[in-house]
Amino acid sequence: MDTTVSDKTNHSKDSIIETMEKSTEPQPEPIGIEETPLQSPSNDGKINSDVTMQSYNEITIIPSLTTLNVPLVEDPALQPELNLISNTEIALDDPDTQINNSNGQVDNQHVPCQIKAENLMCKMLAKSIDSPNGNYLKGCKWSPDGLCFLVNSNDCCVKLFNTPSLCIKQERLKDEDNLKPCLKAVEPEIVYDFCWWPQMNSGDPATCCFATAAKDQPVHLWDAFTGELRASYIALNSVVEIQAVHSLAFCPDGQQLLCGCKRELVLFYTDRPGSDFEKWSTCRKNSSKKQNNIISSVEFGPDGTVFACGCYDGTVGLYSPMNGNMLEQFQAHKHGVTEIRFATDGIKLYSGARNEDLLKCWDIRYLTQPVFEVTRKVTTNQRVYFDLVQQQGHNEELLVSGGTDGVVRFWDVTKSFPAPCHTFTAHNDCVNGCSVHPYLPLLLTSSGQRKYPEPLESDDESEELLSMQGIAEENNVKVWLLSNDPPL
Repeated sequence: MDTTVSDKTNHSKDSIIETMEKSTEPQPEPIGIEETPLQSPSNDGKINSDVTMQSYNEITIIPSLTTLNVPLVEDPALQPELNLISNTEIALDDPDTQINNSNGQVDNQHVPCQIKAENLMCKMLAKSIDSPNGNYLKGCKWSPDGLCFLVNSNDCCVKLFNTPSLCIKQERLKDEDNLKPCLKAVEPEIVYDFCWWPQMNSGDPATCCFATAAKDQPVHLWDAFTGELRASYIALNSVVEIQAVHSLAFCPDGQQLLCGCKRELVLFYTDRPGSDFEKWSTCRKNSSKKQNNIISSVEFGPDGTVFACGCYDGTVGLYSPMNGNMLEQFQAHKHGVTEIRFATDGIKLYSGARNEDLLKCWDIRYLTQPVFEVTRKVTTNQRVYFDLVQQQGHNEELLVSGGTDGVVRFWDVTKSFPAPCHTFTAHNDCVNGCSVHPYLPLLLTSSGQRKYPEPLESDDESEELLSMQGIAEENNVKVWLLSNDPPL
């Protein structure tokens, strides 16, 4: 089987950025209503490896691919109040939004919002309609330019929502159930992780894309405007089978895509889709420092000179992106690490684990013990995200996280021993997603978790009855306004 990348995709490492800067081609008209949702290209929804190696390697990233005819869900009933272009126009009126004078596009270097720990208040502005029973959400992420966001759900879908204009103006929507997806990408299997391209800018549609990693599937790069599949990145094992990717992260300039697998790391160049990659083992035989399980979370440092990997064995490793060598490894948690985040100074590293209440802050120069620990409520194997509120001085002041008790907690991390400075009940279910807007005082939360049927009483001892009746669920996403209103 030929696994080499064709000449059509063998570009230089800098071509994606150069093409995005030069791209002035008009965007295609919206595709009409389709009955079938957007899916990976295969007849039965599964990946045919005999076809994948040839067809996926022929896909280019920029401009939008025309070699694949991928259907798009664009039902007018699912359209939000505004599309991405109109949201961009609204953002241009925001004095905190930086404009590139040469082309009038929105610059992602926004002035961070001014949110302090004192008198912190949260007010709901909008929410989505509850998903059907069992279709719980699994995280949410704002786009780098803040004009839309992604939501992962248990039905193998990643849905894209536009940020309503009233939310950008920090006003409440008249109909609070007004958040509706404008498009969705459907994978054949459950989605393990997803992330935005870091240079995403709605003023330049060529940069609007996001990546998804699904069970036993290639990593897919989707167009956030049209929903088309732009490229696929295929991680192969030693017997030329598709290797499952459990975690994703782009480097800060977007030229590299790091993937966490079981006992291995795979690095792709974003302008080289297909099966051209570098592979590094996380448990080398001659090394005393190993991560001997699934790499469940990966994160680049702010300057891209180091990346961190969280593992299901409870360890966190620091690696060099130049050669994949492990620089340091330490036991961070008793249970599997599910989320890690670098602070903007590149020195502090935050980590959280499944079935463990502790969130820990580490100084990567001194890893013998954490700088501090804070407590949230996590009684599930599911990933529970956390985020940092960035201030104008580019220093974090607040750490925010959800929990399985439905409570969102804020901590003032400028103190030596942070205590919750504000808590509120955001959902009547597990709050698994927390994402802070890049420049507005807005918080995005998502809820839901796997529920199991409970036994029913029966006179017949030989008959076992299970039912979901009476089990409460809340599977939705909400937008919250953060403010420092003085107490009454």
